[in-house]
Parts: sequence; C-alpha cells; structure tokens
Amino acid sequence: ARRQAKPHMKCPEGEIAGVREVRVSVASRSGTSVYARLPMAERSPNGDRLALDDVDRSLVLALQEDGRASYAKLAELVGMSQAGVRTRVQRLLSSGAVQIAAVADPFAFGFNITGMVGITYTGDLGELGRAVAAIEGVHFVAVVAGRYDCLAEIVCIDNDDLLALVNDRIRAIPGVKDVDVITYLKLFKQWQPEYLRPPRPPAD
Repeated sequence: ARRQAKPHMKCPEGEIAGVREVRVSVASRSGTSVYARLPMAERSPNGDRLALDDVDRSLVLALQEDGRASYAKLAELVGMSQAGVRTRVQRLLSSGAVQIAAVADPFAFGFNITGMVGITYTGDLGELGRAVAAIEGVHFVAVVAGRYDCLAEIVCIDNDDLLALVNDRIRAIPGVKDVDVITYLKLFKQWQPEYLRPPRPPAD
C-alpha cells in the first residue's frame, strides 16, 4: 500500500516574516550525486564510521574554502605540524570522508535552467531511483518520504531541453504518476558545510 504523505509543518510564528507553511520531504536513500563518486567511507572493525574530531572538521572547513590550501597554511590554522596535517588530510581522502574536486557553474557552460523535479510513483522506489539516475541532465536523485516519492535535481540548456527531459524521459518511466517541476530563479546557497557545524549543547 502506498504510504501517506506526512502533514506539512507550520512555520513557528516570528521566524521568517511572510512564511505561511513549510513542507518537508525526508530522503530515505540517495541514488546519485557528486557524493556517489566517493568511495565508501572507512569503518572501524565494529562497523562504526571513521571518528572525526574538531581538528578534522577545521581542516575540512578550510579545504572547502580553498581546496588548494597548502599544508603549511593548514598547519598554521589548526596548530599542528605540516607532517601531522598531511597525515590527517590523506586519512580523510583515503577513507572517503572527503573529496577535493572542481565544482562547475552550469550557467557558465550554457545550462540556463536548473531546478528540482518531484515525482510520484507506483512501484518499487529503488527501480525508480535507478531509472531517474540514469537520465542525462539529472545530477542528484533521492527517493524520499513525504509528498513525493523521488526528488531529482536537473540542469537543462533551455525550455526545449527541459520539456524533452521531463516529457520524453521521466514521464516515460513505467509507474510514474505525476511530475512537478520547480525551476530555480536564483541560487542563494549551495555546497555550504552545514553538516560540519559544532553539535548543539545538550538541553538543560
């Protein structure tokens, strides 16, 4: 049986003026993204993920600001020797916790339309995720819980390219019921290291 969508969340009064409601779709599995090219992060013998401390987080934050930062600059930042920093960075890279790569601006390469596609589907969500992930022009896919069954981020050259992707490729997948296209008007934030924020202190 198809799961029911979770009710939308009301925005707490006084948070952001003008916001009336917020809908949340929780990703249950990611199909493809820049992270899909990373090796599986290293795990300890008991199955836990590689433990990262505040020094690791500081190094990653610095590398996200400047992926070409020298070991000397990083060592000065975290108060360690260059050899120690080199060992730390190589451990982060070899474990799969971090990848240093070029991130291209799609608009600079002629892709004038970017957006998110919400898909509702009847069938196996794994099959849907794999089918959408195989489509050229899709660079992020996740099956989700909420209003949609799958979310996909897309990049297109123009409206004709967008129409072909949605109508000829996504809607042609057997089991797809509805497709909502949300085009981006302006991007305010992307690739920010929010997941490296210090943990919140325990509540009193």
